[in-house]
Amino acid sequence: MKYRYYGCLIALLIGCGSQAWAQPTFQGPSILSRSTRPIGFGEGRPIRLRGYASFNTGYMDGLGAPGTDENGKPYDFAGYNGTVGFGAYASYSRPRDSFQFSYGSGFTVFSKNANYYSGMNHNLSLSYSRLLTNRWSMFASVGAHITNTVLGANRLGTQITAGYFNDPFQPMNEIFDNRMYGFSAGLGASYRATGRWTLSMMGTSGTVIRRSQALVSYVAFATGGEASYALNRVSSAGVSYSFSKFDHRRGFGDAASMSWMGLYSRQLSRQWRFGGGAGLYRAELNRLQTFQIDPFIAALIGQTTSIQRFYAKRYGLSAAANLGATFRKSNVNINYNRGVNPGNGVLLTAEAETAGVSYGYTGFRRLGLFSNAGWGRMKALLETTSQIRNFESLFASGGASYQIAPFLHFNAGITAHHAKIGGPNYLRNRWSAQIGISLSPGEVPLVLW
Repeated sequence: MKYRYYGCLIALLIGCGSQAWAQPTFQGPSILSRSTRPIGFGEGRPIRLRGYASFNTGYMDGLGAPGTDENGKPYDFAGYNGTVGFGAYASYSRPRDSFQFSYGSGFTVFSKNANYYSGMNHNLSLSYSRLLTNRWSMFASVGAHITNTVLGANRLGTQITAGYFNDPFQPMNEIFDNRMYGFSAGLGASYRATGRWTLSMMGTSGTVIRRSQALVSYVAFATGGEASYALNRVSSAGVSYSFSKFDHRRGFGDAASMSWMGLYSRQLSRQWRFGGGAGLYRAELNRLQTFQIDPFIAALIGQTTSIQRFYAKRYGLSAAANLGATFRKSNVNINYNRGVNPGNGVLLTAEAETAGVSYGYTGFRRLGLFSNAGWGRMKALLETTSQIRNFESLFASGGASYQIAPFLHFNAGITAHHAKIGGPNYLRNRWSAQIGISLSPGEVPLVLW
């Protein structure tokens, strides 16, 4: 989620043991695709527990459900909305373990012309890691989300947050606004065999259910392992292997993928960390296809179509990189991923690339500034009856929070999203803006973006 992830098939642990070896306290596993582990939502400040309630109003355009209107064009709605939200987040870090929790919920009501998109959005993230002995450590993560619109997953108070595992679901890669339910859970362990060698293993599972019958849901499972060698106190290198299985609902087929990667991570300074890796993936694809029978045969048997099995193998490059830093008053993270993805309900099993950058600053006494941007691309690997083969999207958002009084904050945010589908020449531009107030105790500006 950013949903807690059973990894875009390539997101695995990097240097779990070497990080514990290099630092005086156990900071939890350093994930390749997310080496900057967020500390609650305090942008580097040690916030233990904080709750909030928010009241926002705004405008959103480019809303579109699956399907076309009477003119054969994709639906395109716009409307004003009001949102009542609430939630809480907590974190702590001790010498042997760390814990993170966040929950956000919002009820949104749109104006009459876009009332179809009214509803509740929820997001839950729970992560825990512990140093069991001098050699063994464990980590676990659970995440769940419910969203009514793609942009709804990125509005104030309802952002999809991240745990220790990578979630194939990315809001910016969705094509249509649709009621969506997601869940994931993962468990892993790390064993420090020697002062430098560390062995890691993990297993995850999850599902994304799309309410619309026009879109395809899936169930996913993944497992993997890694061998990491600490080159010195600040860097490590290793290799990883992962296996993932996607089952698309309603008989749309399945896919199995394996990925091999070489890894490298380094603590560049006290604040900055880098992790990266590259390798290959191999995907096996299965599904049933309908084909036209030869007219002569059709005349004999009285049937014009039949069903055949489609099977294919695909090979490609898998890669991931993350550069991030956590300061007392700010947090910055840059990431890139490439691998096999279960798709977005229209493209089923795809080669996906994502890149993103996020930044938050709470150095002012009352003002907090937050922004993020991303790019995504998907190329279909599993053939479907549609002509859609490629999808590309861009996403950017920014927001601010100003502390009016000890318990009262003013929030404002703006979001822009551009999507393009290759084949049917489908373009969608959408943007939204929101302003509102939030109630929450605390000494620093409230972070809801």
